[in-house]
Amino acid sequence: MNIPIAANTAALLGRIADTRQAVQPNYPDTSEKPPYRITPIRQPFSRVTPEEAGVPSAAVADFLEALSADETLNMHCILILSHGKMIAEAVFGDQDPRIWKMTFSACKSVTSLAVGFLYDEGKIRPEDKVQEFLGQRAPRGVTRELTVRHLLTMTTGASFNEAEMMSERDWVKGFFSGSFDPGAFSYNSLNTYILSAILREQTGQNLTEYLRPRLFDPLGIENVFWECCPLGIEKGGWGLYIRPEDMAKIGQFVLDGGVWNGQRLLSEDWLNAAAHRQVPTGGVSSLYDYGYQIWTGRKSDSFLFNGMLGQNVLGFRESGILLVSHAGNGEMFQDSAYFRLAEDAFAHPFDAPQADPAGAARLARCLASLRMTPPEPPAPESAA
Repeated sequence: MNIPIAANTAALLGRIADTRQAVQPNYPDTSEKPPYRITPIRQPFSRVTPEEAGVPSAAVADFLEALSADETLNMHCILILSHGKMIAEAVFGDQDPRIWKMTFSACKSVTSLAVGFLYDEGKIRPEDKVQEFLGQRAPRGVTRELTVRHLLTMTTGASFNEAEMMSERDWVKGFFSGSFDPGAFSYNSLNTYILSAILREQTGQNLTEYLRPRLFDPLGIENVFWECCPLGIEKGGWGLYIRPEDMAKIGQFVLDGGVWNGQRLLSEDWLNAAAHRQVPTGGVSSLYDYGYQIWTGRKSDSFLFNGMLGQNVLGFRESGILLVSHAGNGEMFQDSAYFRLAEDAFAHPFDAPQADPAGAARLARCLASLRMTPPEPPAPESAA
C-alpha cells in the first residue's frame, strides 16, 4: 500500500466523519449528468408471447413469482428475452424502465467490448505490457510484468483501491504508486479504469465517444451517460447509466457472438476469449469464474455482466435466454438467490411448448400484479 495515499485517505475519512467541518470533494460540485428526457427506444426488440419463442408461459410465471416472493431481492425490473425476442417485461412496484438505470460494475463488461474493438483494430493485445501504453505514468520498475491481460482478468493484485481513490485526483498515478502481486483473481475496479485510461491514451477518445460508431449507433443505443474521474477519463468500471432495453441489446450482441442484424461488429476471436473462462474466482463466487471483465458460468454455459445491488445481464447459450435485471438489494457479487432461481429456470433448453391458455393468463396476471402504476407514454416530439 502507498503510505502517503493511505494517510490521505485516512485523513479524508476523518473529515467526512467530522460533522463540524465541510469536506472539499475531488469532484465537481454540480451534477455531471445532463437532464434526462424520455424518448422512444430505437431498434426495439420484437415483442412475442413466450410460446412463440419456444418457452412455456408457466415457466416464466414461476420465475417471476419466485422473484417477487423473495423480499431480499427487492427487484426493480427484469426483461426476459428468448433468441432475441422480448417475451416478458416485468416491472416491480413503481419503477420506470424507460429511463436509464445505474449499472454499477455491470458496465465493466461494456468496457471489455471497447477493448475488443481496439484489439480488432490491431491497437492492443492481451499480452502487451501496460507500460507500453501509459509511458511515464506507469513507472517501468513497478509494472514491467503487468500486462493488459492482468487488467482484463482482475489478476494484477493491485493495492490501490476504490477507497484510496477518494483522496487522489490522478487515479492512474495512484494506481501505479501502489504495489502489485500479479497472479490470482483479485477483484479491483481500478483495473477496469486503467483499461479506460489506455483506450483514451490510444484513441484520444473516452469510452462513450469511441463506442458510439462501433457499438451504440449500430445497436440503436441513445441516452447513455458515463461518469468521469476528476481528470475527465470515463470510469470504465462503474458509472454507466443506460436504459434496460438498451443494455439488453448489448447482452444479446454478446449472446449472438458479436453479430447484430446479420452484421459482424466484433470478432469471434475476442468474444470467445472475453465471455469464456480465463481464470477461476476461487471463493469469490460459487457460480461464476472470470473471462475478460465478464463473469462466466461454472455450472452452465452462460455469461454475466454483474453489478452490485442486483444489476445483471445474464445470458444462457443452451436455451437462448437473456435476462436483464435491476434491483436494490444487498448483493455484492453473486450472493443472492436470484442466480440460483435463474439457473434453475433458464439454463436448460425447453421442449417445444404446447399452447397453454391457462399459463398465458397466469403470466398476464402476474405481470399486472407486480406493477403499481402504468407508465405514461412519452410526449410527442414538438415540431422544430
